[in-house]
Amino acid sequence: MSRQAVISPSTLGAISVYRMVIRDISEVLGDPIIDMQRLFYAVMIQSGIERFQLPEGPSDDSQIPPTLSERISRVSFEALVPTLRGLHRVVTGAISSDSCTDSQRREVQELAFFLQDLYVAASFRRPIVTAQKVPDVGKLQEILREDMLLVVSGLLKSLELIIVDTPLAKAELPKSQLSSFQAVLRSDLFAPYAESQALLETTSSETNGMSLIGRRARELVDAFPAQLDLKKTGISALHALPAVIEAMAGKVLGAVAKPFVTALESAISQRSRLLVYSFHPVWRQVWDSKLDKVKSRLANGGQR
Repeated sequence: MSRQAVISPSTLGAISVYRMVIRDISEVLGDPIIDMQRLFYAVMIQSGIERFQLPEGPSDDSQIPPTLSERISRVSFEALVPTLRGLHRVVTGAISSDSCTDSQRREVQELAFFLQDLYVAASFRRPIVTAQKVPDVGKLQEILREDMLLVVSGLLKSLELIIVDTPLAKAELPKSQLSSFQAVLRSDLFAPYAESQALLETTSSETNGMSLIGRRARELVDAFPAQLDLKKTGISALHALPAVIEAMAGKVLGAVAKPFVTALESAISQRSRLLVYSFHPVWRQVWDSKLDKVKSRLANGGQR
């Protein structure tokens, strides 16, 4: 059975922004344009996700290549919308000071989006692929009210970072070459690799599972060295809720506490966990490489 993951509206919006930003800066630099949407799906597919569930409603399906459209289905988020909106409202409303900088407010926005993604993953009981980074508790300490910080930090500290060998798409592959991934996906090596990744969704046989994932990842990279690099990547996993959530969530999160906590409790157990696959490290790699080129040209220009 194909592994499926869900994608939230906030991630779709972020990928659209990434695509426009990288397109524009690449044109200025005279670089080949990296299609960030294709790269996003390529990276997630190479992380063992074979199909994607996107929210129903207005979409950018016209921009999705035919080779990807067959891997995408639509699901209703209607029942989740009140809680998604409520989470965003209570988290962004927990800023402790009116004097926060724009950077600090962005940290809180990203926290709200990350908690929304956890709720989406729990509601569908599937891994989620996201453009969000895992929030840094240290950066939130001077921003959030103390009660919200206790709940948020307890939840974030419960996330386990699983480091695995992953056959990632080469970030600098031009748009024209991403179609070559069809050969990777059709190979006899890809399905066994994706099946091995599914072992991460359970807490049993972790040592054997990690060894199997690594071996099958290396086999893929050895077979397709022009398209893939073997890299250590981190997958965030939640398999237990801290006591502070049960003790304080109702008071801190208000009306959204019950659907949020209930969804998380129902989705995780001693044998199962929620997985969060983040595209953010790849985005930072691409964006930082572009910024380095801009800085280099400015420095060279200043020396003339």
